[in-house]
Amino acid sequence: MVKAVPTGKQTNSVAQNPPSLIMAVVRDKNLWSLANAYTSPVFGGKEDIMVASARQLVNHWDQLVQLYGAEGIRCAGLATIINLYQPPNGVTIFNQCNDLKTRVINEIALPQS
Repeated sequence: MVKAVPTGKQTNSVAQNPPSLIMAVVRDKNLWSLANAYTSPVFGGKEDIMVASARQLVNHWDQLVQLYGAEGIRCAGLATIINLYQPPNGVTIFNQCNDLKTRVINEIALPQS
């Protein structure tokens, strides 16, 4: 999924760019959508819009962890080319996508507690 390149609308949206941030979470149960991170538009202002978008996503993650706690989260990790300065709560930052993928696969393979 990370390396998938859409074939539609290539003349309109130039979708050949790989993602700049990949986040994966393994939980014992329940799901958290991070879509609400973008209920307000992202404006780059003084920083790159890609950086601002990443910050908005990880800030939303932090808010969810603060509100609901980290119970049941077995692994939360991200691989990114963006310098986030401060890692999100309970999230491991990986330098390579393959390292993130390996961690997720290993967590999925472990029996649930």
